[in-house]
Amino acid sequence: MKKGLLATLFVTAGVLTLSLGSTNAHAEDNTDLKIEITPDGGVTPGKDPLAGKLAIAYIPTNMDFGKNANTGDGAGVVNVFKDTIQKSTFIAVSDDRPDAERATKWDAVAKLSDFTVGGSTADADKLANAKLEFTTGAVQELKVNRDTDDNLTSVGVPTDPTNLTAYSGKDIANTASVQIDAGGSTKTVLSRTNASLIDKGAFATEIKDRQLRVALPQSQAGKTFTAQLTWSLANVK
Repeated sequence: MKKGLLATLFVTAGVLTLSLGSTNAHAEDNTDLKIEITPDGGVTPGKDPLAGKLAIAYIPTNMDFGKNANTGDGAGVVNVFKDTIQKSTFIAVSDDRPDAERATKWDAVAKLSDFTVGGSTADADKLANAKLEFTTGAVQELKVNRDTDDNLTSVGVPTDPTNLTAYSGKDIANTASVQIDAGGSTKTVLSRTNASLIDKGAFATEIKDRQLRVALPQSQAGKTFTAQLTWSLANVK
């Protein structure tokens, strides 16, 4: 009888944390695999200070990769788990810096750490070949809210289409297809492509076609693996 993995994907402020642990198979020669998301977490627009800063204003939340049967017959068989939630999710960046600072490039990037057992560095305690994959939508401008003194107070929730308008400029670009290897290099998702001065504002791209690709390690049954996908701003210059 095969053993499999029960995977849970949590989203916290700025970080996606994935944990995996083994479970016994059913009476049939199959193992159900599930990825769940807690309803809280992510960056809540308006709660984190954005005024006067270049900041990540919103990250993906509420993904659910569903329950999937492991049809593999041995160690290393690759399984792909798709997000079963149909609603949209986004990454957004706001730039409210003064003119003297705002004429810079930047990249909104994501990095996925190794899946390990309790932070162990031993090869036997790593889940090899795990990969998070998604595509992105066209760049859109995200509504920003200001007080009577023109201070930025919050940005709109990008999942509400009334907060989005088509972006017609050429200064902000999305990466059409993103593959992030566990333990691999940082990948750019959204970027400012030149250093000319543009107006203050916020920009968003939809995170679509979300899926987790992993080679299930049959020999690793009984262990719990954790990893983090961290969002940050890089190459600000």
